[in-house]
Amino acid sequence: MGNLLENIEDYIKKTTYSDAYFMKSAAYFVLSSIVGRKAFIRKSYATIYPNLWVMLIGPSSISHKSTILDQATDLIYNSHPSVIMANMSTPEGLIQELSEQPDNHGVMVKDEFGGILANMNREYMNNMKDLLMELYDSARKIKRRLRSETIEIHTPYVTWLTATTPARFLTAFKYDDIYTGFLNRFVICNYKPDRVTKYTEPNMYQLGMEKTDLLLQLMDLKNKLESINYVEYILADDANELYKKYQQERIDKAMYDHELAVISRYFFNILKLSILNAISSDTTLTNKTITIENIQEAIKTMDTLTESALELINLLQLNPTVTRIYHIIKQSGIILHSDLLKQSRLLNNELNNIINTLISLKVVKIIHCNKDEDEKCYQIIKDI
Repeated sequence: MGNLLENIEDYIKKTTYSDAYFMKSAAYFVLSSIVGRKAFIRKSYATIYPNLWVMLIGPSSISHKSTILDQATDLIYNSHPSVIMANMSTPEGLIQELSEQPDNHGVMVKDEFGGILANMNREYMNNMKDLLMELYDSARKIKRRLRSETIEIHTPYVTWLTATTPARFLTAFKYDDIYTGFLNRFVICNYKPDRVTKYTEPNMYQLGMEKTDLLLQLMDLKNKLESINYVEYILADDANELYKKYQQERIDKAMYDHELAVISRYFFNILKLSILNAISSDTTLTNKTITIENIQEAIKTMDTLTESALELINLLQLNPTVTRIYHIIKQSGIILHSDLLKQSRLLNNELNNIINTLISLKVVKIIHCNKDEDEKCYQIIKDI
């Protein structure tokens, strides 16, 4: 049957085309949602469970975010239907529904995260971010007083798959969301056109057979996990050394405080992915060691996702005019030309600084061009 994560990823790839890391992230999310609190790594500072929050960020239509969310939801619903949650309207509604879930295990799949986040900034949703972060951290007990009763949730386990566009991401999130840790809890997958998979219309009968086989694998794993108390994974010595070495190298590479805040949380995600890699390669659950191969794959995935995510996260520290110009440049396919930069003295100081900032962040490129193209580009930016 092969590696379970690869099987999930391959199946999703046959249903649509998109950034390959959208597929990979969705596969990790599906497995994370099936495993629950039954598997973990115990560290001196925390017990790490494999619950994931995954956010797909890409342009509308061409990135096929909704299709991937639908496929991931379908796999979970058909293998572990009781964990799917519906209510995120208020903190009270969320805590009420989670308290009714088996083992307080909930799976949230919500499209267009920008709208969700905008609602969280309303007065009656003030406590939602704090509650969600508590749930993510799998606190031993969460107690909330509702209008009619007091609810206690013990050892919750919540996974979350959501999606948005770059524009909504930059307008919905605040710079403070980095330092509170809310944003950093997401595995962020920022769409890259050069990673888009090839797509061939599948044989629907064959695809149906593959789906049936995949669902049987997921249900078999779920049943195994339900038959045991837990599986505690331990890092092999060489895997632990590689993990510590990567941590130090990534910290040394960080250029900004907010980047350190992001990658510090992402180190936890490497351990989460490592648990899922170990389960995926041995669904009998007999090998309880995180191998160096498990860590290597987790590091490779998180390192790739981190680099593309930071391209967007770095923009959160800039002012709204910067993000507006960024959207126009990306959506219009504008490239800043060398002749335009010579004319930049004609732009006001703020716009000039913004353009230079975007260039330094490698958001836009500089090329030589003919006069007509240059004048068109110059006029668009000047008009902003």
